[in-house]
Amino acid sequence: YGESIGSGNDEGWGTAGRAIFAPFHNEEMVVHLGVRGAYRQPSNNGGPHFKYKSSHQSGFKLVDTGTLADTEDIGLIGGEAAVVYGPFGMEGEYTHAMLNRKHGLQDVSFDGFHVQATWSLTGESKAVSYKLSAGKFKRLKPHQYFSLSQGGLGAWELAARYGWVDLNDDNVHGGRAQDFTVGLNWYMNPFVRLMFDWTHQLNNSRIKQAEDLDIFQVRTQLTF
Repeated sequence: YGESIGSGNDEGWGTAGRAIFAPFHNEEMVVHLGVRGAYRQPSNNGGPHFKYKSSHQSGFKLVDTGTLADTEDIGLIGGEAAVVYGPFGMEGEYTHAMLNRKHGLQDVSFDGFHVQATWSLTGESKAVSYKLSAGKFKRLKPHQYFSLSQGGLGAWELAARYGWVDLNDDNVHGGRAQDFTVGLNWYMNPFVRLMFDWTHQLNNSRIKQAEDLDIFQVRTQLTF
C-alpha cells in the first residue's frame, strides 16, 4: 500500500510483525496458528483511511471512513488460524484497529474478520502446498491436468466465505457490512485457474439505497 515517493508524499513511519506456529504439518493435515501486529505514526499532512471492498474485483467500497485527520498513531493486532485435513480446509482471520487522536478527539477502534471453508471435489489436499517458512498455502495442484484427449478433469474446489467489518465508532461513521460468498474454482493445471463466484452483501449502512447487493463474477487467472 502507499503512494509514490516524493517530497509531498511523506506517509510517516511504521513497523509490523507476524509470528506463526504449525503444530501439525504433513502432506495430509496442517494446523496453522498465527498472530500479527503493526504500529504506525502518520505524517502531519495526512491520515489513515480504512475501507472494505469485500471479495469482488470492482472498485466499489462497501464501507469507507474517508481520511481520518488528526490521528496521533495507529495500532493493529490480529490473529489467524487454518486447519486442513485431506480435501477439506477452513481458515479465518481477525483484525482490531486502534486509533489515538489529537486535539481532544475521541479515540476510536474498528474490527473485522472473515472465515472460509473449502472442499476439493476431486480429492486434492492443500496440505501438500503449505509452506512453513512463509506460513501460507499455495494454490491447489491438480492430480490430473485438464485434457480432452486424455480425459483429465483438473482440480475442482468448492468454497464458502463469510466476512464482517465495523468501521463505526464515536463520530466516525464509515459503515458496517457483512457478505457471504459461494464459489467454484477450477484448476485446469498449475498455471490456469477459473473462478465462479456469487456474493451476497448485507448491511451496507454507508449507501442506504444499496443495502443488499448480489454480485456474480467469473475470473481467469494465468500464472507464468
